Order: sequence, then C-alpha cells, then structure tokens
Amino acid sequence: MSLFVLPVPAGLAQCSTFVPGPNSATLLGNVKVDGMPAESQDELAAYDLQGMCLGKSNLVESDGISFFNLVVYGDDPTTMDVEGLMEGDAFTLELHDRSSGEVIPYETGAWFAGWSNTNGAPLFGWTDPFQTLNFFAPNA
Repeated sequence: MSLFVLPVPAGLAQCSTFVPGPNSATLLGNVKVDGMPAESQDELAAYDLQGMCLGKSNLVESDGISFFNLVVYGDDPTTMDVEGLMEGDAFTLELHDRSSGEVIPYETGAWFAGWSNTNGAPLFGWTDPFQTLNFFAPNA
C-alpha cells in the first residue's frame, strides 16, 4: 500500500450512497481507533479525490479484532461520464463511528495510491486481514 498526503476535499461526510459497478477491488484489513479495536457496527468507507463515495462496509469483530472486507468501486465503463476511480487513481478512507456519530478520516490528508480494477479480488497491498489501520479520534 502506498500512502501520500493531499488536501482533504471539502464535504467528505458519512457515505450514504455509492454506485456498485463492474470495476472493483477489495481491501482487507482490520481497524483500531486510538489503539483499541473499532466496534462491530462501525463502517469503513472509501472516497475519491472529489469526495465521491466509492464503497462502504461494516466492520466484523472476531476474537477482539475488527476486520473489514471493503469493495472499492471504480468508474462504470457502461456510462459516458467518468465517475469513480481509474487505473492508478488515489483514494482515502474514513471510519464512521456509529455509536458517537463521528466521522474519522484516516490520517488527515492521507491518500492511498494505485487503485486498479481487480474484478473484485484483493488489491495489491491489501491482501492481509491482519494489516491494521489505526484511526485517531479528533477528541483524543
């Protein structure tokens, strides 16, 4: 996984809708918030540079670890408009803490480079469910 920093687009907020399409890649891993496992009802969402939601997934708790299996959708080639990720594009992640209502960005300004269409298979660098993403609550 390749990480770099850009300004966060205005308007990233809780992902309420996204459009599944034929181009996709799966991210595997687990989530901690302030060093503790996230709660099972929390959601992980992916966004592009324009703030468009590209997919979201509920966390699944097992043996004290909060796992995610997040499908990140790319551009739908059956439409004329380019909306969504293309090969090599960057994306960012946010954690939606359902109990507090907080939306927590992953390392403010951090973007993951190198999305590619894997037809739903795990994206390179995102194949290990024991890879941990550490989120830090704004009030921590």
